[in-house]
Amino acid sequence: MPLKPQKHIIIYIMEKIEENNSRISISFEVIRYITLYYFSIAVLLTIIQIIMEYNDIRQNISSSIQEITSSFNESLTNSLWEFNDTQTHTILTGILESPSVMGVRLVGIDGRTIVQLGQTIEENYKPIDNIFLKYVSPQRLFSFEKVLSKNLNGSGQEVIGSLYIYSGNKIILDQLSRIIFYILINSILKTISLWTILMLFFNRRIKRPLNSLVSRIKTINPQNPESIDIKEAKNTEEIYQIVTSFNNLIRELKNYKEVLEAIIENKTELLKEKNIEVRTLINKLENAQGQIINQEKLNSLGLVSAGIAHELKNPLNISKNSSLILKEILNIEADKQINIKDITQEQLNRAPDVLKMLLESNARMESIIKNMLLQSRTEYTKPTEVNLASFVTMNLRAVQKSLKTKASSSTKTTIHIDEDIIIKVFPNELGRLLVNLYENSFYAIEEKILKLTESNQEYTPELITTIKRYGSNKVLLIIHDNGIGIPQEIRQKILEPFFTTKPTGLGTGLGLYLSYEIVKKHYGDIVINSEENIYTEFQITLPLDLEKYY
Repeated sequence: MPLKPQKHIIIYIMEKIEENNSRISISFEVIRYITLYYFSIAVLLTIIQIIMEYNDIRQNISSSIQEITSSFNESLTNSLWEFNDTQTHTILTGILESPSVMGVRLVGIDGRTIVQLGQTIEENYKPIDNIFLKYVSPQRLFSFEKVLSKNLNGSGQEVIGSLYIYSGNKIILDQLSRIIFYILINSILKTISLWTILMLFFNRRIKRPLNSLVSRIKTINPQNPESIDIKEAKNTEEIYQIVTSFNNLIRELKNYKEVLEAIIENKTELLKEKNIEVRTLINKLENAQGQIINQEKLNSLGLVSAGIAHELKNPLNISKNSSLILKEILNIEADKQINIKDITQEQLNRAPDVLKMLLESNARMESIIKNMLLQSRTEYTKPTEVNLASFVTMNLRAVQKSLKTKASSSTKTTIHIDEDIIIKVFPNELGRLLVNLYENSFYAIEEKILKLTESNQEYTPELITTIKRYGSNKVLLIIHDNGIGIPQEIRQKILEPFFTTKPTGLGTGLGLYLSYEIVKKHYGDIVINSEENIYTEFQITLPLDLEKYY
């Protein structure tokens, strides 16, 4: 038996792997971060190295200038003492030709500049506010002072002036630029080498095993997953842990599959047993429902039969009395023939009226019996013609006569008929519909009588039936009573089976449900309007010719 939950888990893993194909690979991410950190550290170290080189070059320049001053100190002092301007100028020019010197200035004892050559602070320096730019700016100059003093033959020394030698960042930066080029080339080569090593390492140790793992997972059969074995995983602890964990998951899933299949099989057997029990209960319920419905139909038929018995009683009595009067008029005696000569003219004049009463009573009984026979048949294979007004009247009177309540005896019943309407219906079903609706109307009126009697309020119960054509091919039947009405909260439920507001034993809750089913069977519509404590009105629309639907 396939295990759907197992299939879903494997497919879920595969879908996640497919989604990851659109993302950046882990090896690329690791290399990117390592390179970023390496580059940051390399830049920092390069800056430190440049600063150190800068200080070394400046220190070298300082040492070089000190050597120059030491070399030219005596000759320059003598030329200045002897006021030999030519020699002084020549010495200063020689000092200026040194690569480490940008300018020289000779100052006398009085602070006056005697000779000035090259670039000096006074002439070329431009102040800069930014401390860093000020420190590394090519315009920046720094000076080295050497005090010139003449030895006076053992009587001491006399200061005769000062020599200022100027150097600057321009010389340092010129030398540093050549060094920076080699530093940058070195850093680039190191970065490329690191990238190459990392790419080879991650491709061999991480990417290749992961790709192999993904490929193996894709080939797993969701119906029967098996453990996987990757050669590269044995050399890498992390990959080995991933493969081991995945194989453990597969084994657990297989165990879960077997357990779940056993549970499903067990539950399936239980469901089969429960299904048989449910079917048995459904059959019992259907039989019980059928019996209840048949009982409801028999109750309706019994109600009509009791009413028809009352309806037949009056015309039967009239017919019996008319026969006795006719017998008296004709002087009919048992076992004797009628002697016409013995009949007077007065007796002959009374005979037509008596015969008319007799015929009318018989016609009425015939109509009642005919409608009763139409309604008493259990099934009709096709619709049958009935006189709707006569049929409705007979059922209304039958229900009214059969009920032994105040409502049935005190209610004013009215039937409004536009014309005699012949309609094709299933008479037994239509009769049951009328009986259910009239019985509910009389019950509603009875409830209102009991309610208003307690409060001593006057009340005239009425039940109005209206029959009229509706369009060209339909008929509208309206049954309106001024009984207790239907509460708003239960109007949507009254057509549901087994719903009733009557006390236990007085209703099955099938009357209006069966009425609704009968209307549907006749391809009609039913609309219920009601206002609590005021009225209830059933509007039923039926086709005139039901036969075209069957």
